[in-house]
Amino acid sequence: METTLAFELLKTFATPITAGSIAIWGILSQRKSAREKNTLDFETAYQNNEKLRKASSNIRKIYNLKKSERIDVFNRIASND
Repeated sequence: METTLAFELLKTFATPITAGSIAIWGILSQRKSAREKNTLDFETAYQNNEKLRKASSNIRKIYNLKKSERIDVFNRIASND
């Protein structure tokens, strides 16, 4: 009779612990998948954004002309684009 009671206690505690563990694992897996998807979506949007391309191009031009000390050179670069 004691073995039956022990088995019932084991079933009572093992079932929710197993279910909780599976639920936690599922939530963590979904969070990881969502982060990876959002990263890929951000990279795609970033690469296809025309404003960002122009801004990056302007920054590169300004960086390449860093030896020039006249500010009007930088103004002309920005106004040409």
